[in-house]
Amino acid sequence: MCGICGWYGNNDLSSIRKMVESIRHRGPDGIEVRAVGRHALGVARLAIFGGDEALQPWAGAGLSVVFNGEIYNYAELTRELEKDGVSIANGESELLARLYRKYGTDFAARLRGMFAVAIIDLETDRLVLARDPFGIKPLYFVEKNGTLAFASEVKALLQAHAVDPEFDVEVLAGLATFGYVFQLDRTLFRGVRQLEPGTVAVYSDRGFWTTRYYEIPSAKRVPEVQESHLNEAAERIRFALDDSIRVHYGHSRLSKAFYLSGGVDSTFMASLAAFHASGPITTYTLADDEASEDLQYARKVSSVLGSDHREVRVDFDGYLKALPDYVSHYEHISAGGVFDLHGGVAFHILSKEIGKDFKVAFSGEGADELFGGYYWTFTHPLGFADRIRARLCVGENGAVAEVLASLFPKPEDSWFYRTQLLDWLMRGGLSNYHLCSVDRSCGAFGFEIRPAYLDIRLADEALRLPAELKLGRDGCQTKHVLKEAARPLFKSLDIEKILTRQKLGMPWAVHTIEPKIAAWAEMQVSDEHMSRHPFRRYLTSKLEVLMFDLFYHIFIARRGALEEGFQLETFFGSGAHERLYS
Repeated sequence: MCGICGWYGNNDLSSIRKMVESIRHRGPDGIEVRAVGRHALGVARLAIFGGDEALQPWAGAGLSVVFNGEIYNYAELTRELEKDGVSIANGESELLARLYRKYGTDFAARLRGMFAVAIIDLETDRLVLARDPFGIKPLYFVEKNGTLAFASEVKALLQAHAVDPEFDVEVLAGLATFGYVFQLDRTLFRGVRQLEPGTVAVYSDRGFWTTRYYEIPSAKRVPEVQESHLNEAAERIRFALDDSIRVHYGHSRLSKAFYLSGGVDSTFMASLAAFHASGPITTYTLADDEASEDLQYARKVSSVLGSDHREVRVDFDGYLKALPDYVSHYEHISAGGVFDLHGGVAFHILSKEIGKDFKVAFSGEGADELFGGYYWTFTHPLGFADRIRARLCVGENGAVAEVLASLFPKPEDSWFYRTQLLDWLMRGGLSNYHLCSVDRSCGAFGFEIRPAYLDIRLADEALRLPAELKLGRDGCQTKHVLKEAARPLFKSLDIEKILTRQKLGMPWAVHTIEPKIAAWAEMQVSDEHMSRHPFRRYLTSKLEVLMFDLFYHIFIARRGALEEGFQLETFFGSGAHERLYS
């Protein structure tokens, strides 16, 4: 986990230093900026794998590299290069350089891990960018006057004045409908793009081109699937997840923590890790009430596993205190739509506690997308489609309307909608909502999260499975094959009851204080301000207005820099949010 940035065609180190300083939270173990010919690179390093020999930027053989992430098949690839007489002495960055020198832009397809990579090739005077298959690690860029600036977070580009902060209203219209930026190559900011997951890009004075090295296969149906197929698939998934946990857990000797909700995903992951760990694992759960179902189930799992279990409580005041910091790191507008807007804030609050003691943690991101884990979305797809269609009138846009019509065409067909949603959520919903939130919330507190379900070998296994094995023949089950994969282990641990729990999700951690949050937003945002709001057509509630105004203040008015000592109550109580647009 690091923060990386650079500027092709600009070696002004003062600009690069501004970029690095703005994302220093991602890498508290040291920063470095370096001119590379007429270009420049910068990194804020979080030291996890490798010692001082793994410092970045790495330079050698006419190449300079900065890298964010983890390469889990590091040892395997190193042995492969040694057969060619190439030894790796400087960690993952050098490995990436040597692989690029051997395979060219095909190097990314050989990696098992999560990564955002930037390579300046001085021999060809070009910049090469690469991003992992599912977008676990972010990479944003701006093309301007024959140059290209890139960074792990948008605020770095804004702070260095690589681009002026301005909304892309077409993207905003999509966000008003779905609740997140659904376009894989776009952002909320005009002129700021992101490298799509599973893609390598090359930029030089001759132009910009991309190639996709990984394509997510489309969801498929096999109505005649048999019980034997389910059992065989469950066994393969169980083996693949166990291998993923073994590899991810063994990568670096640092102690590691686990987000634990007491649901299927987190419990399966933590239970397997407990077998691979040399001592008790550490688990964390967030709740706002002693009666929380997640709290009770997590305690049971912790007791069975013998984990060092830590419970984090959040109240209304704690939520409000965390909100500005969350928005400043998340870099997106929090809205309704497909997902609950409180989930990201809850995750951020829990992450702050984990970051106090750990540099590495595991979370269950990707399991819901791979295995069909959203209860109402998949069991009632026609009703879900109606809910999303109803939001279209809020921010109606021709392009968004076309997307929505292709996602939910008429006449309505439940199974067609289910397969469409499996595809849709596996792409933009995963990378631009969940993974973005996870990356920012661990980066904010200087540690990294490893989503073990998104290991490429496990994900490939899951993506090949027909929809019936995930949702059942009637389409009214969720994570069917994953639950069967977990059943033998859960049964042996006497926690089989977890398999019949209905998914609650991270927003549940703040569900008892949610009405109080909504009531507070009602008091802060006047009817007049909401009716006259220049972006009113994109906003459905006063809570969304409040989130929007906070985002606008931080990113449009202040280029992503939240001022020290910022007070949420003062900002809204003084009417400062209303003066933003005057």
